[in-house]
Amino acid sequence: MNMDEYIRLSGIHKDYRVPGGDNVHALCNIDLSIDSGEKIVITGDSGSGKTTLMNILGGVFRPTKGDYFFEGRNILSESNKGLAQFRNSVIGFVFQDYKLLPDYTVYENIELPLIISKKPYSKTDINSVMERLGIMNLSKRRAETLSGGQAQKVAIARALVNNPEVILADEPTGALNSSDSEEIISILFDDVGKDKTVIVSTHNEKIAQRANRRIIIKDGTIVEDIS
Repeated sequence: MNMDEYIRLSGIHKDYRVPGGDNVHALCNIDLSIDSGEKIVITGDSGSGKTTLMNILGGVFRPTKGDYFFEGRNILSESNKGLAQFRNSVIGFVFQDYKLLPDYTVYENIELPLIISKKPYSKTDINSVMERLGIMNLSKRRAETLSGGQAQKVAIARALVNNPEVILADEPTGALNSSDSEEIISILFDDVGKDKTVIVSTHNEKIAQRANRRIIIKDGTIVEDIS
């Protein structure tokens, strides 16, 4: 193990037991190293294991076996509470379906990670990320009233408000039109994500072309790693 590595997955397997007792092998022997600041896309057919891999990278799922080193520390040795703290402090999540609370305002949705982290914060922390994404005018709007492009900007703002080191975006343009998709791609790779490690799972070929590294996964295994 190289202690200078930023992210390292070693021998990662993830199995699921389905009704009837059979095991589904979602991931098989994944070895992956990621440097700080890389812009990576993970591509593959539906059911290939992309989302499972993203969830393991985000500390949402524990693998069936294998190791996950972050800056030399095996985070899988952490308790569930420690893993939750890792997710909240290091990872910013962006989802295809936004996962906003519909009855909450834009401001309240962005504020949630700060409340969960229990770290001191001010309105300035929230306003600054809204200004950066050009959504200050939406601050008092309820999330259920937003367009798809607006909702995804709010989701990105929520992912950024804790100043995470890594942004994980799972099909971030899957529910958007082409114009909104282009804007979200630019935000993730060229604007707010330019000084962060960004990992995007996608079927969108335009996103794949913008990244500096492409990982292709098939049947739970990495079949190509193209820089």
